[in-house]
Amino acid sequence: MPSRRLPPLRALEAFMRTVRSGSARGAADELGLSPSALSRRIANLEEFVGKKLFTRARQSMQLTDDGQNFYEAVSPHFDALARAVEGQSEKISLLRLHLGVLPLF
Repeated sequence: MPSRRLPPLRALEAFMRTVRSGSARGAADELGLSPSALSRRIANLEEFVGKKLFTRARQSMQLTDDGQNFYEAVSPHFDALARAVEGQSEKISLLRLHLGVLPLF
């Protein structure tokens, strides 16, 4: 059976969270990333699929028609993968710790 290339899961997750949250900043916060790191992950996915999924403006990202088509094609499978992993995993609790530190020179 020939091997099929799959996009990086982190890039796909960044895309999905951005679409679902409606904002890059919200998605970045959910993933614990800076907005620029989120943008790089999405750019990586765009390079992988060979299509622009978002148009970027000053402080916003708008889903393109290709992005909407990609989302509709991938979303049910992404959700199914998440359910399958949750169903096979032990009870997992995620604890996220946010630290605020002052830079010292």
